[in-house]
Amino acid sequence: MQEIKERLLDCIERNGILVEYKKEMPERVLIEDSLQFVVLLIELENEFGIVVPDEYLTTEENLTDFQALCTMVNKLIEVK
Repeated sequence: MQEIKERLLDCIERNGILVEYKKEMPERVLIEDSLQFVVLLIELENEFGIVVPDEYLTTEENLTDFQALCTMVNKLIEVK
């Protein structure tokens, strides 16, 4: 899971998306607009070889809470 977190942070930061930290741990992904949202989705799908289903997109927390995002990516990697 640590490797996923590191790759995930790299994807986020590589696309200019800010991350809010709490006690030196990533906590929130600060997506500013819909373009960043779409870019992040495409980047995650390309980086991890996954497809993010629509049901994961209905809850903002899945993409803005760092731990929820890690969990989502991990589940989708296991399914592929």
